[in-house]
Amino acid sequence: MKKVIITTISILLLCIFSYLIISFQYLNRTEYYYGVVSPDNKTVKNLVSKESRMNEYTLTTKEKYKHGDIIRIKTTDAKGVILEVKKVSKADIPNKVYKRHYNQFE
Repeated sequence: MKKVIITTISILLLCIFSYLIISFQYLNRTEYYYGVVSPDNKTVKNLVSKESRMNEYTLTTKEKYKHGDIIRIKTTDAKGVILEVKKVSKADIPNKVYKRHYNQFE
Protein backbone atom coordinates (compact mmCIF):
# COMPACT_ATOMS: atom_id res chain seq x y z
CA MET A 1 0.00 0.00 0.00
CA LYS A 2 2.84 2.33 0.86
CA LYS A 3 4.49 1.73 -2.56
CA VAL A 4 1.26 2.56 -4.37
CA ILE A 5 0.94 5.90 -2.56
CA ILE A 6 4.57 6.82 -3.22
CA THR A 7 4.26 5.85 -6.89
CA THR A 8 1.03 7.84 -7.29
CA ILE A 9 2.56 10.95 -5.70
CA SER A 10 5.69 10.59 -7.83
CA ILE A 11 3.68 10.32 -11.04
CA LEU A 12 1.55 13.31 -10.05
CA LEU A 13 4.62 15.44 -9.30
CA LEU A 14 6.23 14.38 -12.57
CA CYS A 15 3.11 15.40 -14.51
CA ILE A 16 2.99 18.81 -12.82
CA PHE A 17 6.69 19.39 -13.43
CA SER A 18 6.36 18.39 -17.11
CA TYR A 19 3.37 20.67 -17.58
CA LEU A 20 5.28 23.63 -16.14
CA ILE A 21 8.33 23.03 -18.33
CA ILE A 22 6.25 22.70 -21.51
CA SER A 23 4.28 25.86 -20.66
CA PHE A 24 7.45 27.82 -20.01
CA GLN A 25 8.95 26.72 -23.34
CA TYR A 26 5.76 27.63 -25.22
CA LEU A 27 5.57 31.10 -23.71
CA ASN A 28 9.24 31.88 -24.38
CA ARG A 29 9.32 30.69 -27.98
CA THR A 30 10.16 33.53 -30.35
CA GLU A 31 8.50 33.90 -33.72
CA TYR A 32 9.20 36.24 -36.61
CA TYR A 33 6.29 37.71 -38.57
CA TYR A 34 6.65 39.50 -41.91
CA GLY A 35 4.25 41.96 -43.46
CA VAL A 36 3.86 45.02 -45.67
CA VAL A 37 2.90 48.45 -44.35
CA SER A 38 -0.61 49.43 -45.47
CA PRO A 39 -1.44 52.64 -47.40
CA ASP A 40 -2.40 54.53 -44.24
CA ASN A 41 1.19 54.10 -42.87
CA LYS A 42 -0.29 53.15 -39.48
CA THR A 43 -0.94 49.40 -39.68
CA VAL A 44 0.47 46.18 -41.03
CA LYS A 45 -2.17 43.61 -41.91
CA ASN A 46 -1.94 39.86 -42.52
CA LEU A 47 1.49 39.26 -41.06
CA VAL A 48 2.83 35.77 -41.77
CA SER A 49 5.41 33.43 -40.26
CA LYS A 50 6.53 29.88 -40.93
CA GLU A 51 3.65 28.35 -39.00
CA SER A 52 0.98 30.93 -38.31
CA ARG A 53 -0.53 34.34 -39.00
CA MET A 54 -1.15 37.51 -37.07
CA ASN A 55 -4.08 39.60 -38.26
CA GLU A 56 -2.91 43.15 -37.65
CA TYR A 57 -0.19 45.17 -36.01
CA THR A 58 -0.63 48.88 -35.33
CA LEU A 59 2.55 50.92 -35.72
CA THR A 60 3.43 53.36 -32.94
CA THR A 61 4.01 57.04 -33.63
CA LYS A 62 7.76 56.55 -33.10
CA GLU A 63 7.97 54.04 -35.95
CA LYS A 64 8.29 55.86 -39.27
CA TYR A 65 7.57 53.43 -42.09
CA LYS A 66 6.12 54.15 -45.52
CA HIS A 67 3.54 52.27 -47.54
CA GLY A 68 5.11 49.20 -49.12
CA ASP A 69 7.91 48.77 -46.58
CA ILE A 70 8.39 45.16 -45.47
CA ILE A 71 8.79 44.82 -41.73
CA ARG A 72 9.75 41.95 -39.44
CA ILE A 73 8.15 41.67 -36.01
CA LYS A 74 9.81 39.48 -33.39
CA THR A 75 7.33 38.22 -30.79
CA THR A 76 7.35 35.94 -27.78
CA ASP A 77 4.88 34.90 -25.08
CA ALA A 78 2.42 33.46 -27.59
CA LYS A 79 2.35 36.71 -29.63
CA GLY A 80 1.76 38.71 -26.46
CA VAL A 81 5.09 40.53 -26.22
CA ILE A 82 6.66 42.32 -29.18
CA LEU A 83 10.42 42.37 -28.82
CA GLU A 84 11.51 44.07 -32.04
CA VAL A 85 10.09 45.76 -35.12
CA LYS A 86 12.52 46.19 -37.99
CA LYS A 87 12.41 47.13 -41.67
CA VAL A 88 13.79 44.38 -43.91
CA SER A 89 14.15 43.67 -47.63
CA LYS A 90 12.64 40.80 -49.61
CA ALA A 91 16.00 39.01 -49.49
CA ASP A 92 15.79 38.88 -45.68
CA ILE A 93 12.51 36.94 -45.71
CA PRO A 94 13.13 33.20 -45.23
CA ASN A 95 12.46 31.17 -48.39
CA LYS A 96 9.89 28.99 -46.64
CA VAL A 97 7.78 32.04 -45.73
CA TYR A 98 8.30 33.83 -49.06
CA LYS A 99 7.37 30.80 -51.20
CA ARG A 100 4.24 30.14 -49.17
CA HIS A 101 3.01 33.78 -49.22
CA TYR A 102 4.81 35.31 -52.23
CA ASN A 103 1.75 37.22 -53.46
CA GLN A 104 1.60 39.19 -50.22
CA PHE A 105 5.04 40.73 -50.72
CA GLU A 106 4.60 41.77 -54.37
